[in-house]
Amino acid sequence: MINFSGYKVTKEIYNSENSKVFRATRDSDNIPVVIKLLNREYPSAKELSAFIREYEIMNKVTEEGIIRAYGLEKYNNSLAIIM
Repeated sequence: MINFSGYKVTKEIYNSENSKVFRATRDSDNIPVVIKLLNREYPSAKELSAFIREYEIMNKVTEEGIIRAYGLEKYNNSLAIIM
């Protein structure tokens, strides 16, 4: 399990070669969230760029029933998408 400041991570729900996904609760307001992390401690510039692009696309979709991206946060030497 991971430690992510500001969140209580409760369960790993997906793990692949490229990413990991966790179920968590945001400490500030107890909202349930999903945290997606890149699966490398030191991702390449290309991997980071693709991850940022993924976040930007998610952030533009505002339809009812679609998972919403709350933010893109730094995690150690990488990034995390908070959904």
